[in-house]
Amino acid sequence: MSVEAITWALKQDAPNSSAKFVLVVMANCANERMECYPSISYLCAATEQDRKTVIANIQRLLECGLIEDTGQRVGATGRVKAYRLRVEIVPKTVQKQTVPKSESFADTKQSQKRTVIVPKTDSNSPKNGQKQSQKRYSEPSGTVKEPSGNQNIKTRLSFDAWPSMPDKQILADWYAMRKRLKADVSQTVLNTFGKELALAQAMGFSVDECLSECVTRNWRGFKAEWMANTRASGGAKMKTRQQLSDERSRAAVDEFVNGDRSRVIEGELA
Repeated sequence: MSVEAITWALKQDAPNSSAKFVLVVMANCANERMECYPSISYLCAATEQDRKTVIANIQRLLECGLIEDTGQRVGATGRVKAYRLRVEIVPKTVQKQTVPKSESFADTKQSQKRTVIVPKTDSNSPKNGQKQSQKRYSEPSGTVKEPSGNQNIKTRLSFDAWPSMPDKQILADWYAMRKRLKADVSQTVLNTFGKELALAQAMGFSVDECLSECVTRNWRGFKAEWMANTRASGGAKMKTRQQLSDERSRAAVDEFVNGDRSRVIEGELA
């Protein structure tokens, strides 16, 4: 074993780690002339590499000039190649340039910063995969918009069930209030409101008054009786839905009775 050869081998930059392992094992077998002739079988056993890998690593060491074939063949069969370690080669680790002492640490650090190039990016540019900030929902004055999901009220929703159309600003405020309360505006909602608005109108309330009250009190739903309980007309108590129904029933009965009576009189006169 040659300590000088092993030390030399450890300092070399081999093509890869497995090739360097083969070089160290060969250095362990070198004599005083730095010649060695280990068999392929021995190198396979010492490095735990297969035969094909060992042969390929020897070829790499030959190509990079770390070893050379002496041309001699030794062994019982006379077929084992003899190699020589080219220890005259200065280890590549010594050939690496070092930073001059005159260069200060601050200059070195500054030079390293110059090599780092940070590309400029536009945070608002869609090319960077970032979405532009979304605008908050706002109702422009004089226009009516349906909550998200239904952009065209005229083609998708019908106000035919309502006694009359409210003021545009009041309707816009009502939409904004329902959106704030996370209450959707569907055709079913409009139809239900229309029935109650018709009753409220019969009680003396306009559609604008009803919607304004909904906005003021944050009512998700609406009942005509709620208007009767919150307001009075001329100081008199408003009639409830049951009272209106009773009055309509009595009016229908009176009309029927009076109608039959008039027909009887006309028949007698005839």
